[in-house]
Formats: sequence, structure tokens, C-alpha cells
Amino acid sequence: MQGQRERPLSAVSLLAPEPARVPPAPAPLWRDPLRWTATERALGMAVLVCLARLVAAVATLNMYLHPETTRLVRPDLVPAVTVAMGIQAVVWIAICLVGVALQRRELDVSAYVATVLGAFWLTNALFIYSIGVTSPAGWVLLVAMALLIHVLFTPRYAYGGMTASLCLAVATQVAVELDWLPYAPMLSAENLWQQGRPSSRLLLATGVSTLMAAVPLLVTGHMALARLRDREQQLDWLSRVDALTGLANRRAFLERLESELARVQRGMQSLSVAILDVDHFKQVNDRHGHAVGDRALEQIAHALRTSVRTSDLVARVGGEELAVLMPGTDAAGARVVAERCRTTIAGIALIAKGQVAQLTATFGVVSVAPGQANMSIDRLLACADQGLYAGKNKGRNCVVFGEMESPGSTGKA
Repeated sequence: MQGQRERPLSAVSLLAPEPARVPPAPAPLWRDPLRWTATERALGMAVLVCLARLVAAVATLNMYLHPETTRLVRPDLVPAVTVAMGIQAVVWIAICLVGVALQRRELDVSAYVATVLGAFWLTNALFIYSIGVTSPAGWVLLVAMALLIHVLFTPRYAYGGMTASLCLAVATQVAVELDWLPYAPMLSAENLWQQGRPSSRLLLATGVSTLMAAVPLLVTGHMALARLRDREQQLDWLSRVDALTGLANRRAFLERLESELARVQRGMQSLSVAILDVDHFKQVNDRHGHAVGDRALEQIAHALRTSVRTSDLVARVGGEELAVLMPGTDAAGARVVAERCRTTIAGIALIAKGQVAQLTATFGVVSVAPGQANMSIDRLLACADQGLYAGKNKGRNCVVFGEMESPGSTGKA
């Protein structure tokens, strides 16, 4: 059986204690748009759309300057398509500049959000028209962006905008049927169809467009799953940590105790548990107020954390009742740790309203030798409680071992 090596006592800081555990760190802010302001999210979307429109504008401008390289757009439509793409690029650049100005002034303007989303849905309707209503890319983008906007903003913006975009797409198709507009101007070259069938170039163009349109859907799913994992980690942390002290709570303590006791029963290690109760804590609350009582518990928690190994577990299992779980520690080592904790707590003095509140604690300790198969959690804790009550009867501020009925157990100190 292993004991713990004595280490020198150190003074406990009377300032804010360091937490034993901190909540799981959330994703960096730049990777979590859900934590941005509405204006920041709208600006981010505007920048992405602006980049896409700039690429399209450059591509159509290249078609206009080099007609011989045009393979997707009908030559007589190239000038009109170039102008349309250029106008869209200029509009989105202006929207981005306005968003940057608002961001620098740290303004969150709902009108800007509505403008960005309105311009986006209009652009989406034009995209559906430009590649044709029979192309899946436009409809994939429509659904994907509706989901993305639903996650980033509100359902009103998502489904209202999707409905308006759908109506515009239908209106353009009606204009095509009336020969007011050409069908799919971005995919209108005559050589895209061969003997009534789509050519490989057309299939490639629509396939690439569909994959690009599916990117927002993948991004939305990734953000939703990432946020779900973060929330799950946060909830798990909250369910296992005491909010006041930052120590493990009773649930986490019992789960760890069950695991360590199973190792003891397999003969793999010894185990010691100390249950401590803050002496006359009710008087501290009554005399100095609950705020001072809370500060006392925080200081005691800090004192315990600095007095044990990183492999030990300190938990708050009741109001002013705490516990220290010491895996791989025999009775001699447990006594050393408990005395160190007791002495450190006795060195804490809280000053409140000109009065000094001296803190002490009574410890009940139990140690279990490897291979004790008949030891249960209830028996172990009852034995530690027996030592705690015996310590209170002796005058408090002491360490007392509980009596074990099984052979090889540690007797009362």
C-alpha cells in the first residue's frame, strides 16, 4: 500500500480562489457565427456572396473580352450577362462596405440585416433563372440557404425570403415562356446540347454548381452539430460541478468512488476517503451573513485543492460537507493528507465587518485495503461518517478514523 509524501504547508490566499475546474472552452469566436451579432453574421454572409459575385463577374468579363473562349453562354447574350454580373458585384461590394462601417462603430442595425438578406434572396432568384429552373443547383442552394438563415437569424427571414425568391424564380420562368427573357442565359450555348441530350460540358457545369450550392448545407449541419456538442459538454460539466466552489458535486463524487472501489475489490489498489464538515458553519452564516459563508466555502475549497494530489478528487457533497477521494492511498498516507488539509483550513481567517471569522473543520477518514470484496459505497461512507461524528464529540478540528468491521481495516485514531 502506498502512502502520500508529506509536503510543506503553504499559506492560503484570501483573495478569489482559483477554480478546480473550468467549463469546457467554447469554439473560437471566429469559428462560431452563432455567437456573433446579427450585423456581424449579415456582414459575413455579404462577404461570401460578394466573393461569389466577383468570381462570376470576372468570368463573364473574360467571356466578353475573349468571345472565342465562350463555351457556356450564347455569344449574343454575353454583353447582357456581363453587365448583370457587374451590377450584382458592385451592389454587394457596397453592401459589404456599409457592413464594415457599422462594424467599426460597433452598431447592430436590424435594417442592415434585412437589406443583406433581401439582396441575397433576390440574387438567389436571379441565380436560379440564370442556370434554368430545371437545374438542381438553384434549388439545392435555395433549400440550403433557407436552413442556414434559419440557424443564423430567424425563421421569418428564412422562409419569408425563400418564398419571395421562389416567386421571383417562377415569375422569370413565366417571362421565359412568354419569350420576354431567354432561358438559362448562363447555360445557353448551343453546343451544350447534342442530339437533344445534355453534353458532358453541361453535365459538368450543372454538377459543379450543385456541389457548390450544397456547401452552405454542409456548413449549416457542421455548425449545428458543433453547437450541439458544445452544449452537451457544458451540460455535462454543469451536472458534475458545484456552482459555488467549482468542486465536483455529489453525483461526480459517487461515480468516481464507485469506479475506484471496483479497483480496490479487484485487488489493484488501496483507497481512502475523508469526509469533512466545517465547524460551526451555521454560526458563521448567522453572524456574518450568507455572502461571507459562501466566501468561506470558496476558500476552503481552494485550500483542499492545494493540499491534495491532482489524482485525488475534492467534492462538495452537502451544504458545508466536503469529501476528499484518495485513490492508491493507505491509512498512513490518508492521515497525512487529512492533517495537512485540516491545518491549512485552520489557517484561513475571513475578515467581515471588522470581525475575524476563524475557520476549522473536522475530518472523518476511512481506508480500504486492496481486495476487500465485501466493501460497499454505503458501508464506506457510513464508516467515514462515524469518524466524523466521533471527531465532533472529541471537540472538533481534528482527524478521526472510522472503525471498520472487516479484518484488515483501519481502526479509530
